[in-house]
Formats: sequence, C-alpha cells, structure tokens
Amino acid sequence: MQQSFYSALSGASSHQQGLEVWANNLANVNTIGYKYDSVEFQSLVSSQTKNPGYLNSNGGQSKAYGSKLAPNITNFSQSSIVNTDNEFDLSLNGRGFFVVGDAYGNLRYTRDGSFTKDNSGYLTNSSGHFLYGVDLKKVENNILVPGKSNDDLKSSKLSNLSRIKIPDTIEYKPHQTENINMALNLNATKNIKNINDAYNSMLYGKDVAILTTNPLSEFINIKKGDILKINTSKTKGAEYKYGTDFTNIKELQQAILRDRDDIRLELGTNSIYIINRSGESLDIDYEGSSESLKNALSLHSGLVLGKDSQISLAPLTQRQQYDTNFNALYSKNEFPIYIKKGDEISISVDGKKHTMFYGPSDGFIIGGKTIAKEDSFQTIGDFIDKMEKKTNTEIYLENNRLHFQNQSLSTQNIKFSSSNPQLIKNLGLPPEEHELASGGKTSTNKFGVSTYTKIVNVFDTTGKKFNVRTFFVSQGLITTDSNEKWHTSIGLYDGEKLLLDKLSNGTIDFDDKNVEAHTKKFDAGNNSYTKIDAFTVEFPGNKDLSINLLDDGEAAKTTNLKYITSSVTKSNIDGNQEGKLAGVTIDDQGQIKMTFSNKRDDIYGRIGIVDFINKNGLKKVGNNLFKEGYVVNKEGITYPSSGGAHIIWDKDGLLSTSVGQKTLETSNTDLTKGLTQLIVMQRSFSANSKAISTSDEMMQQAINLKS
Repeated sequence: MQQSFYSALSGASSHQQGLEVWANNLANVNTIGYKYDSVEFQSLVSSQTKNPGYLNSNGGQSKAYGSKLAPNITNFSQSSIVNTDNEFDLSLNGRGFFVVGDAYGNLRYTRDGSFTKDNSGYLTNSSGHFLYGVDLKKVENNILVPGKSNDDLKSSKLSNLSRIKIPDTIEYKPHQTENINMALNLNATKNIKNINDAYNSMLYGKDVAILTTNPLSEFINIKKGDILKINTSKTKGAEYKYGTDFTNIKELQQAILRDRDDIRLELGTNSIYIINRSGESLDIDYEGSSESLKNALSLHSGLVLGKDSQISLAPLTQRQQYDTNFNALYSKNEFPIYIKKGDEISISVDGKKHTMFYGPSDGFIIGGKTIAKEDSFQTIGDFIDKMEKKTNTEIYLENNRLHFQNQSLSTQNIKFSSSNPQLIKNLGLPPEEHELASGGKTSTNKFGVSTYTKIVNVFDTTGKKFNVRTFFVSQGLITTDSNEKWHTSIGLYDGEKLLLDKLSNGTIDFDDKNVEAHTKKFDAGNNSYTKIDAFTVEFPGNKDLSINLLDDGEAAKTTNLKYITSSVTKSNIDGNQEGKLAGVTIDDQGQIKMTFSNKRDDIYGRIGIVDFINKNGLKKVGNNLFKEGYVVNKEGITYPSSGGAHIIWDKDGLLSTSVGQKTLETSNTDLTKGLTQLIVMQRSFSANSKAISTSDEMMQQAINLKS
C-alpha cells in the first residue's frame, strides 16, 4: 500500500512539472525566436526481491516506484518569418544561431534577431548583448577605404568573429579613375548619320584655336614632305612643304601672309577658307600640290574667285572619311550601297570607258581574272585617287556627296555604268550619257554611315567629375567576307571643354569571321596605325587613363552583332566621387553591404552564424539565449555537451541558411498543441491524486483493523 502511495505521488509530482513546462511554452507563444520544450517521462529505478510474484530472468521480482520527468528536450524546428520595419531585425530560415556576447566577451547563442544600434554604433539585442560577425576592417576613422580584400568572409575561424559596429556617418573616400573597360556591341546597320555629321563629332567643335594649332595630320591625310601650292592668275604661289614650312593652319596662314598679297587663309567651323584680298577676280589652281593633299582638302582647279569673296576647302574630317569603305555607306541615309567583291563602276568620258573593281585595294583574283592594284578599290580614298588618274576628272567628297567635275575647258559626254545596275541607282548617279560643261559636276546621293557615341564619367584624385566621350563611326565591311572596322575617337572633357586640346584616334577591327576585335591607335606624326591593347588618355594632374574597348576586363567581349543595337553591353570602370553613407543592407548570405550617395557600394562584413552537433547540449539562460553546457568524461576531461560551436558557411563562403533583413522568426510554440498538453497534464495529475487518496484510505482501514 505504501508503494502505491509513493508511486502515485511521484506521478503527480512529475505531471505537475510537465504542466509547468507547457505553461512556460504557452507563456512564450509570442516570444521572438523562442523554441519550445518537450515533456517526456521515465520510470523510476526498479528494485528486485526474491519474494514470489512476477519473476524476472534472474528469478527475482521487479517492483516499480513511480515516474519522473526526463530532462527537457528543446524543439528547434523552424518557425514562421514575419516582416518588420526595423532595418536591423534579422531572421534565420534554416539551421544555425546568431552569436552574441556580453560586455566581458562571454558568448551566447540565439534565434532572436531583434537588434538595434546603440549610441556607439554597435548592434545589440534587448538584453545589451552585442551581435558578433566578420568585420573586414574597411572603415578607418569613419572613412571607408575601398579595395580591401573580402577573403575573411569565407573564414571558418570563430576567433575571426568580433562585435559588429556600424557608425552613423561613414564617408566613401574619393578615388581617381584609372581604368575604363567596356564590352561594346557595334551594329553597322543602325543609327545612320550624314557622313560629315558623323565625323564632325570627332573634331574639336568650334574651338578654332585648337584647329589652327594642332598638326594637320590629325584631320586630313597628309604626311611629311607633302607640298601645298596655290596658284592664281595674279601670282604663281610658292611651295609650302608639310613638316618643314608648316605643320598646322596657323603656321600656314603666317607663311602665306608673309609671301603674297593676293590671298589669305582663315579657318571657320572645321573648314579652311581662301579669301581674295587682291582687289580683282582670281583664277585658282593647285598644280604642283601633292595628290594626297589635293584629295584631302578637295583642291579643285579651274575655279574663279571673285573680288572680295572666298571659297571653302573640304572640312577637316577628310582623313577618316576617305578611309571609309564603300560597304559602310548608306544612300540617302536609308539603305546600304551594298557593293560586293568584283562589282565594277565604270565612267565613260567622251566614249572612253574607265573601270574600277570593288575588292582588296592591293589587287585580287576573281573568277580566274586578275584585278590589278590600280584597278581595285575599297575605300572612298582608293576610288577617288585611282579614278581621277584614269579619267582626268576632278572627284571629291563634299557635303556628304561624291562629286564628279569636268575640269577640262570643253564640254564632256559622261556616262556611269556598273556590272550591278542597282549599284548606280543606289549611288544616285544617272545611268544615261549626258553632257557636262566645263566646270560642271554630277553628284551622288548623300552618304550616311553608322555611328555610336558613349559618354562615361571619370573622377580625379579629389573626386571631381570629368567625362570621357568616345565616338564610333563604321568604316568597315558589312556584307562581304572581309573584316569589319570602326573608327574611334576618344576625348577627355571638363563639361563641354576638351582638356589638353587632344583626341586619341584609332580603330576597332574585327577579324575575318567578325567574332574577335582588336584596337589600333593612330600616330599623327607617322600617319600610321599601331595595334594596342588599350588607348591611353592623358589626365592632367592625375595618372593616365587606360581605356580598353575590347572587353569589360572579365568575360564579356566586344561584338558586332546585327540583332543588338549599338551599346555598351557590360563595363567595369573604377574611380569615384566622395560619398556619404546612404543605407545598410544585409543579404540572404548575411553579408553586410553599405551603399553611398555616390552610387558606390561595398561589403562591410558578415553576420556570424554558428551551429552545433548536439543542439540539446545547450542550456537556456533566459532572454532567449542559450549557452554551452559542459560534461566531464570518465577521464575527468571537461568538454561541451553540444559538441562546440562551428561556423556554417562552407569553404567557398556559401551559406545554405537564408538570412532575412527586416524580418523576425516567431515562437515555434503551437497554441493548440500546448492547450491540449495542459489538459493531458491536468488529467494525469488528477488520476495520480486519486491513487494517492485511495492508498491513504486503504492504509487508514488497515490501521483501524488493529483496533
């Protein structure tokens, strides 16, 4: 009877404790990050006797002495995630714990991500514990220094975790731009402009001082030793040799003013003007001038310059224009000329036919027929130079058109024809024979070419903003099996002002299959192109700019795809202005990223997240915190019962648990289950109480038997 009394008493006591556990779980049903405890029971140790009864395997009788509450098992299952408005509220979706520490560095672990900044900028929870994580040490004296390594974000050493501090004011240090890497797509079928307008973008605008003092070889096809001779009916002009007598317009102006009183030179918007100052009409020719210079400046003989009047020479864009391939040209800015290898253009003058064949300008073979160098052309310059010699006709490019001018003293019969009749129509030339009076001319339709312009911002060492303007004009082949080429011109500007009065000119050339590009830089002094990896632009008071137009510095390459518009597909440009801290974000990997007013961002650090082999080896210490529990083995060695904390991102720094910003994890206590467990505990307690009272009555009756 006594045994039943004590068994029931232990049962009542253990269920009372179970009731207390579930009451505590229900009390924390709204506690952020709370993990409920499960209640489990176990029987008390049994005794064995030799008395008759139920025998065990040893021949003895087993007697149980009630039950007791087993150590609580905490349920660490995932709970719901809710949104909040606090930027430093954090949640974990998956395994792991936040690491926090007190003022003495004692570490604790929690799923409660309710953090705020204290007055020193440290992230703390409501009990004053500091949040720990990886600090990349990029902020020095409230200034973020970019470029420091992010390798510690992958560190698995717990010793690398420290208090996370985010000051209210952080400045992003200005840094000079040194490298511009751009992967482009250049589409030669889009954004067609008049050929003059396209190349005028590459000049110096209306800054006459620059045009007059820079070498003429920057603008036109002219080389050392080329001769300019301007003859008039009044004076046979002296010879002026480029590189000896003059190198720029200003020097040429001074030389002509010194030597003669019939004409003078002036420079307007991109054009050179010859002005009559003789007081009478003048006949002008340029006999004795170099052919390349005559072509470059469109020096037309047989002209009459009236009293006190002027004539303009070609705009200072001819060097690039003359390099433009016929297959880059559009007629009326609407449709491509579309000329193919072997197509011929013929000009018949007074019944004598002169023919040029489109193809490599150094000659080629087609259909078993050898085309000589003097009969082949690809560019506008090729065509003009070679056809002029054949026909004794003045051919020049002006105001977006090719002009064919009769320079003889008598009327000529002229006819244009081609093996491709559509070509003559596309060029806008009359197919029928017609008369051309002395000095008269026939002109093509206006030509256009594909263009693209890109402007990017760059910064000096103080953070002052400048811009680099890069102009592209299609010079290459669109429809043939040869390589495509684009002319490019790069300038550094302070607002609208060009710095140092310099432009870097060159080309982007694609290979024969148009799948890989390379760049060449133009050397005005030698009138030649040299292959380079990147253009160099002088940046006054700073390091030179390196401008790579072939790729973004990584995997993206420059292309010439016709199904993508001309654009920068990907870029990588360093340098920045000074910036102020604009916001802090924490991504799903726990990485802390700072964004600044200069539109820059940088990774500042990472939230520390750890896990344990045996989470139930942890002990609850209040305030939603856990700490390590310790056990002593038979050798007397103390070790953590949890197995010890370990960082849970892998060797590549990847985290399977997802971190949420402005979110919190709710309690995982199930209200329905908790209320049910309260009923079970209460009923079990009542049953054990009934057993206690029954045993008490039986013992009372036994006592009464003696009396």
